[in-house]
Amino acid sequence: MLLIAVLGSVLLAGLASLERPAGPAQASEGERPAPVVVGDLGGAPVAIPASVAHLVEYEGDPGWGPRQPGPPPVRTKASRLMSFGMRFKWPDMSTLPEDAFRVDQKQYRRGTSPWLDLTLLSASAYPGDGFVDHVAKTLLERSAAAREQSGTYKPVPSDDPDTERYDLELSASQTRWRYPPDHEELYFVRNAQGQRIAYIRCRHPRGDGGYTTCEQRFTLAPDMKVQVQVRYSKEFLAEHRAIQEAIAARIRSYRQPQ
Repeated sequence: MLLIAVLGSVLLAGLASLERPAGPAQASEGERPAPVVVGDLGGAPVAIPASVAHLVEYEGDPGWGPRQPGPPPVRTKASRLMSFGMRFKWPDMSTLPEDAFRVDQKQYRRGTSPWLDLTLLSASAYPGDGFVDHVAKTLLERSAAAREQSGTYKPVPSDDPDTERYDLELSASQTRWRYPPDHEELYFVRNAQGQRIAYIRCRHPRGDGGYTTCEQRFTLAPDMKVQVQVRYSKEFLAEHRAIQEAIAARIRSYRQPQ
C-alpha cells in the first residue's frame, strides 16, 4: 500500500507540473543578439553585423604588431573605425558566412564572379575629400621621366559622356621588360555638375589568358568621410554607377542615432 501511495503522489506531482505555466525559458544560442561592430565611421556612429564586417581595425589598434597586454578595449559609438572589409553579391547585395561564400565562389569561372570585394578606409586612413582629383592630376600630368618609367595614359573615346577613359601606353623601355606591366584602362566618373566623383582602374595581363578585374574608388563625403574601394569583374563595369549607389546606400543603412 505504501508503494502504491508513493507512486500515486509522484504521478499527481507530474500531472501538476504539466498543468503549471512554464517559467521564462533560457535564451538559446540562436536567440542571443547577433554580435555587431560599433564605432564612428567617418564621423557617423554605426552598428554593422559582425558577419558582414571583417578584418576590423580601429584607430590606435596595434595592427599586425604584437598582441597588447590586458583585455581588449570596450568599443563604443565614439571608437573611430579605421579600416575593414565587406563582401556583397551583385546585384541583390546579399551576404554569406565565410564557409558558404567559399562554396558559392566555386561555381563561377575565374573573372565571372558576381561578388563585390570592399575595403573601407576612414579616420587617419582616409585620403581626403579631393583624392579623386589628386589621382587624376598625378596620373595624367606626369613628367617626361615618370612617363618613361611608368607609361602614359592616352585619352580614348568613351561611350558615356560623363566618364573619361584613358588607356595606359607603355614606354619604349617598358616594352623591353621581360614581364611588361598589365594592360590598364583608367576611368574618371563625373556627376551632373561635372565633378569627378570616382575613378576606376581595370587591369588585364598582357598576352594570352588571364581575366580583367576593376577597382573603383569613391567617397561618402560630406556626410561620411570614408573612402570605399570595391573590386569586381570587368563584366560589371557598365553598372559602375548602380554599384556605387547600392554600396553607398548599404553603408549608410548602418548609421545609428548620435
